[in-house]
Amino acid sequence: MGGIVGAGSNAKQQKAVGSLQFQTSQRGGVIPLVYGTTRVTPNLIDYDDFKGAPSSQQSGIGKGGGGGKGGGQQYKYSASVIMGVCQGPISGIGTVWWDKNVGVLSSLPAAVYLGSDGQAADPYWETRHAAKALGYSGTATIVANNFAMGNTATLPNFSFEVEGLLSPSGTNGFDANPAAVVADFLTNPRYGAGFPETSLGDLSLYSAYCQALAWCCRQCSIPSKKRNNTWQISSKSPTVPLCGRADC
Repeated sequence: MGGIVGAGSNAKQQKAVGSLQFQTSQRGGVIPLVYGTTRVTPNLIDYDDFKGAPSSQQSGIGKGGGGGKGGGQQYKYSASVIMGVCQGPISGIGTVWWDKNVGVLSSLPAAVYLGSDGQAADPYWETRHAAKALGYSGTATIVANNFAMGNTATLPNFSFEVEGLLSPSGTNGFDANPAAVVADFLTNPRYGAGFPETSLGDLSLYSAYCQALAWCCRQCSIPSKKRNNTWQISSKSPTVPLCGRADC
């Protein structure tokens, strides 16, 4: 009828999605500690610049799988995102997984901030979003600005191979010496158990024993919230999944 009354079309005009869909974002969730090298799922702590731009390609698929009348306008989506990874400082990021893809940070592209104390905010955020540009001191973050998501408004399911705390201390050069992990976990003033360093015995023999047997530790652990080691900024929040394993 539309073709008789005017020059209209029976095609359904698809509207752009109005907001970013994402994997995980949790305010107040505990920031994980990563010892050695292991795979970690991030927590989305901020995003902006969400856009849905019309694409030159249309779907062209109607009922029954045919082309033509069932088609509609396609959109290409992008957003700038900041993902919290773990307690810093870490040594770096190795392999990156997003949905069914495998690569490195430059494949996204994205930048890593290792989580040193007093680290600066991302320059792009300082320029474009100065009012909320944070350095996230002490927290390792991944920043992907104007990340292209294709024709979906959903961020991929990211995970990162984190070269974490004490990662070079093990015999394999990637994981941590268990003696170093014990000492750090007990006595670290920021996230440790509050054990007095002066009361900790000499672990040098245990360290040498671990080196001799090539014992290494890789672990993603979740400290108690009482240590005030929590995500400070986020958007809407499903539960945060944390991945890791201990091979001590």
